[in-house]
Amino acid sequence: MTVRFDTGFGDLREVDAPLGKIRLKRRDGGLDRFTERARWVGLCRLGVAAALLLPVLYFVVVYLWTFHTIDGLLPALVVAALDSAASMVDLVLTRPLQAAVFLSVSWWLGRFAFR
Repeated sequence: MTVRFDTGFGDLREVDAPLGKIRLKRRDGGLDRFTERARWVGLCRLGVAAALLLPVLYFVVVYLWTFHTIDGLLPALVVAALDSAASMVDLVLTRPLQAAVFLSVSWWLGRFAFR
């Protein structure tokens, strides 16, 4: 039996699967509704991924604008990551509830965007 599934970011694939390995998840959903939902979820995932990667892109653009070269970009990214980690430790120690909410939401958004 041919099965169509969503691979993420709106891409659909078709594979042949044995009938014994297929289970019914929903009746009368329709191929059009599945395709439309997969497209919207893919666009949402793409938007969340862009939002999560935007600070890194901003850092790179500001670095290139300031120094006009990529020399030293990787060490600067490492230093910025270590500085952010130190700030996160400070946040965890001073405001544990806010840090837990932030880390949980960030983890969930990352899992949604990059699964």
